[in-house]
Amino acid sequence: MRASVVFGSLLLAAAAGCMTTQDVTDEGDLAIDPTHHVTPPVNPQQIFASYSDGRIAEHDVFAGRGLVALSARKVSATTPGLQPPKTGGLVSGADVRPIGTDYYFAVFDPNGNQLSTDALACRRIRIGSNGMIEVAYLGQEGGAPCQHLMTADANGGVTVRLAPFDASALSNNGNDLYVVRAAPVAGFDGRFTDAISLRATFAVHTPAEPVCGDGMLDGDEQCDDGNTTDGDGCSSTCMTECDGSSADH
Repeated sequence: MRASVVFGSLLLAAAAGCMTTQDVTDEGDLAIDPTHHVTPPVNPQQIFASYSDGRIAEHDVFAGRGLVALSARKVSATTPGLQPPKTGGLVSGADVRPIGTDYYFAVFDPNGNQLSTDALACRRIRIGSNGMIEVAYLGQEGGAPCQHLMTADANGGVTVRLAPFDASALSNNGNDLYVVRAAPVAGFDGRFTDAISLRATFAVHTPAEPVCGDGMLDGDEQCDDGNTTDGDGCSSTCMTECDGSSADH
C-alpha cells in the first residue's frame, strides 16, 4: 500500500482525534460516495514530493528533510494508475486548478500547523502549461538568498527543495508525517485551505543519530550539503573543507 494512502488525510485525522466528514471538508469540496466510481477530471494538476531529480521515494518516505523536493505534473484521465488527489473520501475542487499559474507553497504537519520557516516570497513557484514547475522565484530574505534550491529534473521541469521547515510532531513507526500545500498567488489571503490548495503527503524517517548527507545540519556536523562526496566544500563526514581539505583531516 502506498504511503499516499497509509499517510492519507483520513488516517491522519483519526490520529489527531475523532473527526467527522465536515471536519475534513473545506468549502468548495465535493462529498462523494466512496463506493461510487468517480471518473478523474481530464488533465488535473497535481503536486508531489520527490527527490531533487524528480525520482519518487519508496513509499514516499525520505531519509531527511533536506532531501525532499516539490514536483508537479499534469495527470491525464487515461494515465494508468494515477488518480486525482483525494482527502478522506473527498475530491477537492482544488485538484483541477488552472495551469500556467503562480503558487505559494508551505509544509504543514497533519494537524494543520505550518512548519515552513522562511518568508512567503521565498516559496513562490510557477507551474507551466505542461503541468510541471517552470521556475522558483528565488529572491532574498533579509539580504540573504532564499534557501530553496531549484534543480532540473529528468522530465524537463524543475524541482524545488522544500527545506527549510521544522520537524513534525506527529510520527508513525519512526517516520515524521508531513503535508505540502500549494495555493494560487492570485487572490491569496494567507491561508492554504483545501478549497484552493493542491496538496501531497510525505514522510521523513527520523534516525536516532544525525546522518551525514541528509541535507540537514544536525549534531556535530559543520556542514551538510545533501551528499557524502569529498572535495565539494563539505566532506564525506560533514566537516567544512578549506582549499580541498576538510577540517577533520
